[in-house]
Amino acid sequence: MRIFSKEEYAPKGYVLPEAEYNVEMKNFKKENVSLSLFNNAASFGYYREAAALNHRDRIHVGSDGIEVLNPDNSSKIINLSCSFEDAGKEMKVDIRNLSAATNTTVVIQRFNSSEVKLVNNGAASKYDLTIQFISTAGESEFMHDSIVIPANTAHVISPDWDNLKTALMKIFVDNGNNFSYEDTLYFGNSDLPRFISNPTSMNISKAASADTVIVANSGGGILNWVAASSDTNWLKLPAITTGTDFGNVLVQCMANTAGARSGTITFTASTAANSPYSIRVIQTGKIAAPATVAASDGAYSTGVKVNWSKSDSATHYRVYRAESNGSATLPISSWRSDTVFTDTTCIKGKFYYYSVKAAIDSLGTDSTNDSKPDDGWRAGFTTDFNYTGECEGQVVHFREACTAHLKAYYFWDINNDGTTDYTGDKFDYTFASAGSYEVRLTVTDSATITESVLKSIVIKSFPHLSLIADTVACAGQSIVLNAGSGFSSYLWSTGATTSSITVDSSGVGFGMSAVNVNVSTNSGCSANATARITWDTCANAGGFKLSGNVSYDNAASTALNNTTVRLMQAGVVVYQTISDAQGHYSFADIANGSYLISPVCTKPWGGVNSIDALLILRKFAGLVNLQGVKLLAGDVNASNSVNSVDALLVAKRFVAMISSFTAGDWAFENPEISVSGPGSQTVNLKAVVYGDVDGSFVPLQ
Repeated sequence: MRIFSKEEYAPKGYVLPEAEYNVEMKNFKKENVSLSLFNNAASFGYYREAAALNHRDRIHVGSDGIEVLNPDNSSKIINLSCSFEDAGKEMKVDIRNLSAATNTTVVIQRFNSSEVKLVNNGAASKYDLTIQFISTAGESEFMHDSIVIPANTAHVISPDWDNLKTALMKIFVDNGNNFSYEDTLYFGNSDLPRFISNPTSMNISKAASADTVIVANSGGGILNWVAASSDTNWLKLPAITTGTDFGNVLVQCMANTAGARSGTITFTASTAANSPYSIRVIQTGKIAAPATVAASDGAYSTGVKVNWSKSDSATHYRVYRAESNGSATLPISSWRSDTVFTDTTCIKGKFYYYSVKAAIDSLGTDSTNDSKPDDGWRAGFTTDFNYTGECEGQVVHFREACTAHLKAYYFWDINNDGTTDYTGDKFDYTFASAGSYEVRLTVTDSATITESVLKSIVIKSFPHLSLIADTVACAGQSIVLNAGSGFSSYLWSTGATTSSITVDSSGVGFGMSAVNVNVSTNSGCSANATARITWDTCANAGGFKLSGNVSYDNAASTALNNTTVRLMQAGVVVYQTISDAQGHYSFADIANGSYLISPVCTKPWGGVNSIDALLILRKFAGLVNLQGVKLLAGDVNASNSVNSVDALLVAKRFVAMISSFTAGDWAFENPEISVSGPGSQTVNLKAVVYGDVDGSFVPLQ
């Protein structure tokens, strides 16, 4: 990098490595101040007059230009230049007579290889612009004075270098210096003649007419011009077609009996900066329906918004609607002068086909045929759902059946109590008892349109079976199995269809046999039950007997029927039985040893809510005390402790964010017993579902 000064005093210049530098010029002994900079990108110049001894000029040298700061308490008139070469061509941009107020920063840069950027970080100013271009084809120059540059604005000067003398100079404007160009300015070469006219364009009716175009020279020099029409069949110049500088040209238009048409009156001059110069002439004709019609697709809940393009010669439009493509259309608006209409009478979610007619007045005179239609629909939809399964204790499957066009969000409210119980387009639910239940589905689509539907769900009574619990019987004896009365049909695995049957060990010998029964009611609900009988030799008859009741640890101590009770040694099931309808279980003839009582329940999980989550948090904080199986039920993540993590998991499962716990669904007391010789013992077993620490759940029977 080379930096030079034109001062007579040493040093006159420096050769420096390519980098950024800050230069301060002061203690001026002459009124003229200048600085030249050469680097790999371009050469830059700074020059001003009227320098005083107490002045300072601060210049920041960058890789692509220079930045000049005026720190003095007075304005300065500065001149800047940028020169560069490309393929043997020399290009130079001079910024002259630019006023820089106190603390104003002005930047000149080479920009985008062939452009120059002028940045004004200060008050509004103006400058004179001179551009020179030298190539093997010769030299050309552009000049334009008093170009205004607003405060805090950048100008990107973008010359047409190959046509510098005659082409308009283009300047891109960045208001606010935010690298976003909001405007483009065009300037002519002040040394060349330039066309101006009145009017600059012509819009005429379809009737025959005549008008005058005034042409003049707004630039320098002499403008010798020639005028011509693009279509002399209808656009005629019957009189003067040549002139110098100022002149009047008569334009005649023939009557138009067809569609709208256009042509041009063109002025040419070999020396003019903006030659050829054209005036467009548009003549109306027979009107046509709008070329384009656009109806909104679910964008609005208030209706369908219809937009259309203007038609030449038309002043009014009317909107038509059909319910299928190609069917007859009916008007849904009056004749209107604007080009937008909202159909508020359409049904939500239904497709319609919209077209528009054009006319020359508000009465619909000379109306056209329908335009090409466009389909549209109003945001909104029909909300509905289906369900299968109608029996208590059985799973009922709910599925949405809406007509939403956009992505939808589903909220289900069991019992219509205002609480969202499930989300998603489907869910399964088991009603604990027969009766009529109100279920509401509320749907919101991505356009925030909300619709809901309420249905009454009738749940029928479910058959309640009470077969004996799993039991041990002596081989050679028989047992009566009774499924209960009041059912419309019975079907046993033995093929019997009566309400009760007698079974023995025939065909089994020693070991277990399972007998299944299916029953149905007149309402169409059915149920299954299985009795498991272990046929024993009864050699230990009169030995140790264990019995008790299995119940839920709630206020009613609800009996848990059909619960498997196991006696285990070293993780192996040695004995097992199933509780009866009253939750009673029993074992007979238990061999000596130590056993762990391990119940298993497969009934549905439920009854857990935000109150349980709060109790778990209060237990963690030491505010309440949980004991027994309820303490065990609070450890839902099986971490051997009850803390805030368990409370969070309970809350998540309550709102269906998760569907299971690490610890499982059922928590039981697991006492141990020791058997030695004949005798009996009663052990009652308590259970709760995991998370139900307040014991509010009532399980299905």
